[in-house]
Amino acid sequence: MSVYPWAGLDHPPGPVVYDCLFFAWGLIAGLVVGGAIIYGWKYKSENITNAMLAAILLGSVGLVGHVLLVAKSDREPWLPLFDTTTLWWAALIVVGVAIPVIGEVTVGSVSIKLQKAKEISRDATRLWQAWMFTLSDLLAKFEDGGMSKDEAGHELTQFISLRAYEALKWIGQDDELRRLSIWLYNEDVDGLTFFFSDQIKDERTTTYKFRVGDGIIGIVYGNQEIWNEEDATEIPGWVNITGEEPKYRGLFCAPITYGELRLGVVSVDREKALEFDKEAENVLGAFADMTAMALGNSAARTLLG
Repeated sequence: MSVYPWAGLDHPPGPVVYDCLFFAWGLIAGLVVGGAIIYGWKYKSENITNAMLAAILLGSVGLVGHVLLVAKSDREPWLPLFDTTTLWWAALIVVGVAIPVIGEVTVGSVSIKLQKAKEISRDATRLWQAWMFTLSDLLAKFEDGGMSKDEAGHELTQFISLRAYEALKWIGQDDELRRLSIWLYNEDVDGLTFFFSDQIKDERTTTYKFRVGDGIIGIVYGNQEIWNEEDATEIPGWVNITGEEPKYRGLFCAPITYGELRLGVVSVDREKALEFDKEAENVLGAFADMTAMALGNSAARTLLG
C-alpha cells in the first residue's frame, strides 16, 4: 500500500515523516517567495531580484535535503528523481531562474507606470522651473510698483493653485481622491496656519493652528523631516481636526524651506491606507521646493504680510 500517495511510492515510517516536514517547508517556501513577488509587483519592481535569489536558495535546500532523506530509505537510488516532491523543488529553482523574465510579463504594466512616473517627475521639475521665471517677473513688477498688492497676491495664489493641480494630476493617475494643502508658519500666533488648498474648504480645518511640535504638521515643521505614512490616523501625533470619521489615510508631508528660512509644510493625504510611491515623493518634493522658491523671496513675503 502506498503511504506517500502524492508520490506514488512506499516509504518506511521515518522518511515519510521527514518528507512530510519537507513538503510543509516547501509550502512555507512557496508562500515566502510568492509574498516577495507580490511585494515587488506592488511596491518596487527591483525586489524581483530578491525573490529570484530566495526561490533559487530555498529550492536548492529543499531539493538536496529531500533527495538525501529519500536516499536513506529502502527505495531505488535514482527513484527520488521521479518523486513529485523532488520535482516540485526543482520547479521552484526553475521559477527562480525565470523570475526576471516572468517579472517583465507580470509587472510590465507597473514598470511602464514607474517609467512614466519618472518622466513625469522630470517634466514637472522642468515645467515648474520655467514657471518660476514667469512668477519672478511678476514679483519684480510688483516690487517696481507696476502691479498692486492685490493683483500680485492674486497672481501668486493662482500660481500656487495651478502648480498644486499639476502635482496632484501627475501623482494621481487613477480615481482615488487626494488633497494637497500648504501650511505656513505665522510669527504672530507662533504656529502654522492654513494657507492654501483647492480641496479643503472645511472651516474647522482652514482656521486650525498647529503649534510647532503639535500634530504631524507641527512635528514635520519642527524637525524638518519628510514623512510618508501608510495610515496617518494610526500615528499618536495625528490630530482629528473635524472630529469626524477620517476619510483620508495615507499622508505625505514635506517642509517648505528657503535657504535657512523655515516657511511651512506641504501636506498631501489620500483615501487609501498606502504610502506614496517613490516617484510621487519626487514630484511632491519638487513641489515643496518650488513652493519654497515662490514664497521665500522678499516680494512674496511682503505680499504674505
